[in-house]
Order: sequence, then structure tokens, then C-alpha cells
Amino acid sequence: MNRSALNRATESSDSPTPGYLYVDIAKSAAASPVASQEVVSFLINRLQSKKHPNIKYKCLKVIAKTSESSLTRGQFKRSVVQDARAVGAIKECLNFRGPPDPVRGEEPFQKVREAAKEALEAVYTDTPSNEMALPQTGNYGGIGGGGASSSYGASPHSGGGYNGPPGGGWGGGGRWKWRCRWRRSRRRAEEDGGNRESHV
Repeated sequence: MNRSALNRATESSDSPTPGYLYVDIAKSAAASPVASQEVVSFLINRLQSKKHPNIKYKCLKVIAKTSESSLTRGQFKRSVVQDARAVGAIKECLNFRGPPDPVRGEEPFQKVREAAKEALEAVYTDTPSNEMALPQTGNYGGIGGGGASSSYGASPHSGGGYNGPPGGGWGGGGRWKWRCRWRRSRRRAEEDGGNRESHV
């Protein structure tokens, strides 16, 4: 963990955090799952223990920037989400308020609240449920299908698929099977008629 970069990025001054510090912190967090957890723990401890609006604001910005960084490959945001204390600390900042600043008034507290919202959005963007969703490839749903339809999946009927009960639609097999049988019967009738004419 790059403690020096973290301290500089979350100092109490009004100066904005230099962009290169965000990169250094993201690289540090990407080193390993343990390193990622250590960075989360440092930021949350500082977020909870310090009352200065600038420190809180900068901690939240680091959380957001590191979560969005491609360097961490989603590892950092997973560390945040899996830490209930971390998520709770960020949510508490959504309601952060204090005595108005003599010069800036409510602005410092408003910035903290906005940064908390930004951090939560960054942490929960591209959730695992969306990342792990299996893509639907090919047309497996028969004539009326689209994607992996139930016609090829598990069915409450013993037939399932094209062996489904009558009235199961094109994918269920009922109407399709009936049409196939009708065509075969018609073809046989035409062949038998032709054979009889040839014998005559």
C-alpha cells in the first residue's frame, strides 16, 4: 500500500488532488487482493475519523476514481462492496452536514454529499450479476424462437422440445408434428394414386 500517496491525496487543504496520485493509488490497490483491502481500510478509517469536509471529500473521490480505474480490474470495488463497514461509511456521508463555513457557506458539505453519491455509483457500476450474465448466442428457439427459449430447455411436460404436447406452438412441437404427419399422408396418397393410374 502506498501510504504516502494516500496521505497526500486526502490532505485537508483546498488544493485539488493531483491526477497522478489517483494513478499511483490504483496501481497500489491492483497489486493483490490484500493490497486492495488495505487501501479500502485506510480510506474508510480516514473517512470516519476525520470531520474536516475536505478530507472526507478527497477520501470519497479516491474511492470513486480507484473504483473506476481499469488498473484495478474491478478488484478494488469488490473489496469495497464486500466490506459492510465501508459501504456504511460512504452512505453516512450522503447526509453529511455541519456549521456553515464563514466564506463558502454550505458548499463544503454539499461537495461531500455529492462525492458520496459519486463513490456509491462508481462502486456499484457493472455489478457482478451483470458481468456474469451469460450472452445469448444463436437461435435455439425453433421457428418462433429467439435466444435460448424454453422449447429446448426444461419442460414441465414429459415430451419437451419438439416432442411437446399438442398446441405447444412451433417450438413446442404439437402443431409442427401435426403438419409433418399431414404432409407425409398427402404425399403417400398422391403416390398411391399415381401407381394405380400406371397399372391401368
